[in-house]
Amino acid sequence: MLNYLGITSSTIDCIAETNKLKQGLYTPGSHIPVVNEEEFLNKMPEYALLLSWNYLDFFLKNSDYIRKGGRFIVPIPVPRIVP
Repeated sequence: MLNYLGITSSTIDCIAETNKLKQGLYTPGSHIPVVNEEEFLNKMPEYALLLSWNYLDFFLKNSDYIRKGGRFIVPIPVPRIVP
């Protein structure tokens, strides 16, 4: 989706990932750095693009980002901003 839409590191600062094997890497094509959750929370962007939309309910219940006032842009199946 990122490559199709032309989204790069000039649009998105980073991608948060809990999998340690992916942290420190970059997304293919768009070259967005993959960081751990702590680094992401230190940046604390007002909005975050939630690509794993099928886990939205989990993130809304368990995310420190949401508890600190962050909002998700959820592109699929219907584009919306939550909460």
